[in-house]
Amino acid sequence: QCTILLDGWFHIDYSSRGIEYDFPPESFGAAWPRKEKKTVPVDNSSSSSSKASGEDDGANTKVANGVGVGDCKGKGLDVPSLFINSGQFQGYQKLYGATKRLADQINDNGSDGARKDDTSATATQRHGRRAEMHVIPGTMHQNFCDIIFWIPRRWGKKMFELGDADAYEAYENILNWTVKFLE
Repeated sequence: QCTILLDGWFHIDYSSRGIEYDFPPESFGAAWPRKEKKTVPVDNSSSSSSKASGEDDGANTKVANGVGVGDCKGKGLDVPSLFINSGQFQGYQKLYGATKRLADQINDNGSDGARKDDTSATATQRHGRRAEMHVIPGTMHQNFCDIIFWIPRRWGKKMFELGDADAYEAYENILNWTVKFLE
């Protein structure tokens, strides 16, 4: 088992509305939520209205700002993982920070003797609990879609917000890193 995560969105940030959390909670396990949230009691006498609103977290509490906090016990994502990110997403500090936290969590969960600082290729083979991260400079989120193969190159940047990087080279990097990771 392993995961390959292409330009993942691991942090929801509507801080202007008081909503901000790492996402999805199951991936972050017991480390979720990252910040203490104020909770208020939920009246379960009419459970259908509570469940319909999506605010019931199963523990008779809800987060005051409306984001439910589930019971995320366990290690979270705990398989060898390859993260390939766009330069655009690297520029979003909170999003990229959540991605790095998730990768660190995977490395920390390697309870089979893996050292967190051992980043050699053989560490993956020996321990199988390593997260690998790559960023493709000059790319945008749309560079990770197949759109680059079915439109003329000159349209890509203007119409679909493709980055300055050569789109074909970016895909070649994605494929090469994926093959190396799966070997």
